[in-house]
Amino acid sequence: MGWSGLRNGILLRRAESDFDVFVTMDRGIPFQQSLGGLQIGVLLIRARNNSFQELDPHRTAISSAAATVLPGAVMELDLR
Repeated sequence: MGWSGLRNGILLRRAESDFDVFVTMDRGIPFQQSLGGLQIGVLLIRARNNSFQELDPHRTAISSAAATVLPGAVMELDLR
């Protein structure tokens, strides 16, 4: 989408116009960004790493969690 290199705040605002949920492993986002006014939810995944091999077995749990995140809220999903 040409969004590489965007800072988190700008990235979240761009994403909210096209997506319902922002999925990330960046633990700092809830502390660095004001999320209350956003029209997008944030799913914060905690896992050992972000490799396909690590996350693929959890795709159902990730999808289910993403479906329940409310706009302006952060939901954590611990896969460790």
